[in-house]
Amino acid sequence: MTLGINISGGLQIVNPLDSLLLEVCVPLVLNHCRAILGIDAQFEGIIDGHFEVGPNGKTYTLKLKLKVRIGDAYVIKIVVVKFFWPFIGLPTNLLSFEYVEEINI
Repeated sequence: MTLGINISGGLQIVNPLDSLLLEVCVPLVLNHCRAILGIDAQFEGIIDGHFEVGPNGKTYTLKLKLKVRIGDAYVIKIVVVKFFWPFIGLPTNLLSFEYVEEINI
């Protein structure tokens, strides 16, 4: 089954248990939530993801499950984030952050 092909390679599935990806991705997302969006969020897990290899690095697209505090209640939010991981160095910020779904708990 082909996921998609472009000039630089194609889409590849992300391993949700990749500890390096989690160590880099989670702080990026939580810092974005806190600093840019002004919300208190906790990471719950990776639902799905893929990356695409380009000439300067990899572009990751991840669907994440976040627990967001709203007043005294918590809401589970499903978000899609995209970030660029250069071949040299670590990613420093998100390219996009989008709410997909909200689940009340």
